[in-house]
Amino acid sequence: MVVDNFPEHIDLICAKEQLDYFDVQTMEISNELSAMDFYVLMTQHQPKWIGYSFSVRDFFCRLFGIKTIQGFSEGGIDRGTHKAHFFQILEEQQNKLTLAVKDKHLDVCICIKLVPLNEQKNKVHVIASVKEHNILGKIYMVPVAKFHPIVVKSMFKNIDEYELGR
Repeated sequence: MVVDNFPEHIDLICAKEQLDYFDVQTMEISNELSAMDFYVLMTQHQPKWIGYSFSVRDFFCRLFGIKTIQGFSEGGIDRGTHKAHFFQILEEQQNKLTLAVKDKHLDVCICIKLVPLNEQKNKVHVIASVKEHNILGKIYMVPVAKFHPIVVKSMFKNIDEYELGR
């Protein structure tokens, strides 16, 4: 997989040459928001269709003994246990948040990186990287690879609403 054109000092789940999935979504945000603020705002509300998609995902995963994740539930951030919903918080800085979840089927890393644009704005990069370990991981990623960019862009609307309400 060819991975180019992203900011410096980001985290990936493995070496970029070994990735099975890679996606970058970007938007401009107020420079008053940290990477964690962005994540919290982005995940505080999910459209019904995303909640339904997580329910379908969890139903099929239960059939194969894969852990359910229940989507982005309210109050899903616990710094004491270093958890953000179903992700482990690996790194939290003002301009960078790295989240990961690993199992025997695949490993996932989400890196949220803020890059200054000007005195008022940052460009945020939401970078998803995945390494598949077996056939079940590959099958799982077929629909996820198609829908992940759509889900992220849809959840960006939470940020748009926040920015308009400021």
